[in-house]
Amino acid sequence: MSARAKITTGVLYLRLPRSSANRSQVSPFQFGKKLSLATELTIRSSKLDGNSTDETPNVDERRKTCGNKISSSNVYGAAQDRNARDSMRHTSCWKIAQANNISAFSPECDINAGAKGAVATLEAAGNTALAAKAAKVAKVPTFIWISQRADVTSISPNLRAAKALQKSTGKAQAVQLVVYDLPERDCSAGASAGEYTIDDAGESRYEAYIKAIYSEIERVPEVQVIIVLEPDSIGNIITNLSNPKCAKAAPAYKRGISFAIATLSALPNVAIYVDAAHAGWLGWPGNIGPTATLLAELLNGAKAINPNAWVRGVSTDVSNYNGLGNQPQMGYDELVYAQNLAPLLTAAGYPAHFIIDQGRSGVQNYTRTGGDWCNNKYAGFGPRPSTNTPDPIVDAIVWVKPGGQGDGTSDSSALRYDPACGSDSSLIPAPEAGSWFQAYFEQLVTNANPAF
Repeated sequence: MSARAKITTGVLYLRLPRSSANRSQVSPFQFGKKLSLATELTIRSSKLDGNSTDETPNVDERRKTCGNKISSSNVYGAAQDRNARDSMRHTSCWKIAQANNISAFSPECDINAGAKGAVATLEAAGNTALAAKAAKVAKVPTFIWISQRADVTSISPNLRAAKALQKSTGKAQAVQLVVYDLPERDCSAGASAGEYTIDDAGESRYEAYIKAIYSEIERVPEVQVIIVLEPDSIGNIITNLSNPKCAKAAPAYKRGISFAIATLSALPNVAIYVDAAHAGWLGWPGNIGPTATLLAELLNGAKAINPNAWVRGVSTDVSNYNGLGNQPQMGYDELVYAQNLAPLLTAAGYPAHFIIDQGRSGVQNYTRTGGDWCNNKYAGFGPRPSTNTPDPIVDAIVWVKPGGQGDGTSDSSALRYDPACGSDSSLIPAPEAGSWFQAYFEQLVTNANPAF
């Protein structure tokens, strides 16, 4: 079934295929291209108080006008602390070329608070050249991390802001989210340990968290939402069952991810990419087959709950540093990983589409190790978000991890300390995961490739 579009008071609505099978065949990053949209995004960054009046149409109107694949050629992104309670409510943005390649930044965008503080610090120190580059970094879109229950209420204000922009410009928008709050989260490391535990009703609390996200998104159905689901969780299931905490968590991880897919994919404006770790973790011959099998198992588990459950594909390299077709070291190239995983996914009945985080992949000329994931002292900002990718199986290059946020503390006395964050490959001293890390941000800007 082909899509049809109409313009009503400046808002783009799409009528899309109803079956999940057909929906999964359309990239949320490319749908606008099928409509030959010439689009250019201007998003203004601001703190959102959540008090805006909701203008959600009634259910019948939703059925008539709301499409699952509203063009996300314009992406409404945000920088947000992964774990900090006082989460930032800011947006960053990108500008889209006519062919829907994300190719340039909008100079009208305001900068988010984290980067604004970084710019001010650099200017005060007299480093005006680096400050100018930092201001440009702030305009690159990243995902909003919904990493605790308290973050959920930030979703609908961001959606309403995107809807308002969509209405005023006639250009379809999308909001990018990371759903990241499984019970016993980060079971093998702990630097990003979450708020829920299995022994304290963690599974039921997680289901309530997912339902709350559903409710937030449902309030603003006109805006496309792109979700990265539970980074690193599959990696822990595949490789870390010798860790008692992970062995205990694995069944809950599976049930939680399947529940999230079944619930959130029922929304007509949501596209989900389940996280599949990265090449250096799951790309090896002994891990890649089980990865495809597990992803299919999770999708089938979702279909047992909701027969129409579906996903668009997988995300990889979230918060990591691997290259994309430019890393000669075996096991550290995401393009190789995607190309090797894709046929296995297809054979297992899982959609072989990818989005790949390249936010910190700018430096590829040093020797990688499996334990260099925390505040890597060699890293730099990488290729900018784009739908111009090296293989059709890759829907988009994205920046999932907000640059400037730490991966974990180097304080060995801290509750969430992980030895990897105090290693020779880490920039030290480092704050808690999700906290602003000025020195690291400056390193990423300095080492950026392409340079800003």
